[in-house]
Amino acid sequence: MRVTKTKLTKKEARRITNLVDKLVAVDDFTLATDFAKDAYVLFNEELSKRKTFKSFWQLFKDIKALYSKFKMGDLMKNVDFYNQTKTFLRYFITSSFFRELDKLDAIEALEKFLIMFKPPQKEPPKQPQSQPQDEIHEEDSPDNQKKGKKQGGQDKKGNGKSKNKKRQGPPKIKPKGGGKSKQSPSGKSKDKKGLSADKANLPIDMTKFKKRLPKIEKAINSGLFNKEDFQKYLGKNAGINHKEVDIGNIVNLIDKIAENLSDKELDIFYVARKKELTEKYRREQIMKSVPYPDNEMSIKNIKKYEELLKTIPSQYALDDDIFNQKLLKKELLVRDYQSRRLKKQALYLLIDVSGSMDEGGKNVYASGVALAFVRQAISEGSTYFLRFFDHNPHSLYKITNKEDAEKMCDILVKKPYSGGGTNIGNAIETAVNDIKDDPVAFEKAEIMIITDGEDSGFNINKDQLEKIKLHSTVIGGSNPALEELSDSYVELDSKDIVV
Repeated sequence: MRVTKTKLTKKEARRITNLVDKLVAVDDFTLATDFAKDAYVLFNEELSKRKTFKSFWQLFKDIKALYSKFKMGDLMKNVDFYNQTKTFLRYFITSSFFRELDKLDAIEALEKFLIMFKPPQKEPPKQPQSQPQDEIHEEDSPDNQKKGKKQGGQDKKGNGKSKNKKRQGPPKIKPKGGGKSKQSPSGKSKDKKGLSADKANLPIDMTKFKKRLPKIEKAINSGLFNKEDFQKYLGKNAGINHKEVDIGNIVNLIDKIAENLSDKELDIFYVARKKELTEKYRREQIMKSVPYPDNEMSIKNIKKYEELLKTIPSQYALDDDIFNQKLLKKELLVRDYQSRRLKKQALYLLIDVSGSMDEGGKNVYASGVALAFVRQAISEGSTYFLRFFDHNPHSLYKITNKEDAEKMCDILVKKPYSGGGTNIGNAIETAVNDIKDDPVAFEKAEIMIITDGEDSGFNINKDQLEKIKLHSTVIGGSNPALEELSDSYVELDSKDIVV
């Protein structure tokens, strides 16, 4: 009994049946193969996967028809079981784990899924050794014992005749309703026509799946398959080689991660990835005139006589006197080729590491957000500054390339929180001086501070920022003085930073 509507070809059904038969031995082979067929359909479906599921009433109708045919099991127990199976698969397709598997060929994805969560297999009971055929005595045969025949091999009339009948096994019992009793192709599994309504007969261990999925989701959403810095961190701290990073090996990977990384370390990468997907620090662009065609073109008055060759065609239709007058007055219209470029820009991160930040996940959020911005330095070419601070500013880090960013990744994940006090004003003043004293002249510079707002004293005003924009994120608190100073100010409640 399937919970999806899509019909399979005979070839697809045969491949799935053989795959399930190879991997598991169950007491209800139809139930196991139908579950696998439903999963295969979801992996194989290219359009809306939710539309492939049967409605509740269609499921009920199909289960009732099946029950009426075989007269086995409990009708409502089966209805409840198949609706639970449908709910599970509907939830499964929303997971990041499913999306990674869905990138593979459907049968390959199904095989990896079944292997990863294969249920524990019972060893088949040992069969008692049977006597050789020539040693079987007629008086020991089941028929004689059942009928109470006289010993000594006599027939009913006592004529002493003996019939050489072959020994037969127990009679096969056919289910009611005319159904045929069958097993799996190999004979390893029994069959109850899909009416057992028993999770133990599924081709996956549901308990194992539910226990591992949250960890799998967090590892994937932290960048296990697509963030190079996270993969390198796992290589150094969890002994995970990049060749091991494969969706079919995800269960082993999360076990290694759990053994070697703290929850805090993983949570920082998770917050960073989440921040990257929802918000990106955007650099401003400016237009610059260039002597050749590039991104855009506009019209302007001529500034230099060397630009005469850029005169637009309509100007040549003017009388010579008017043309010359416009040229002398620099009113002649010429093409202006322009190119967009990003401003030479700096972002300065100030991360509060005081004792009060080491509570309620505030430090995890702060480090994760900082990591998200630092990652941008790898691709965009901006200059990033970073200082941790408590009562005093700590050492200055400058990130300008990939190597700097990767080193900063380790520092952000492992940075211990000091337990000291907080002086926000001192930290901002130091950041302004760092930007002003840098040998590179920045066209734009902004400071981003992440703190819980607790401060021993605020002694800085807007003029001291030297036209540098300040963006403030306050976690689990507020700071009116900082809000007044900031170009943007956000207060986050504790529920907003749950990881």
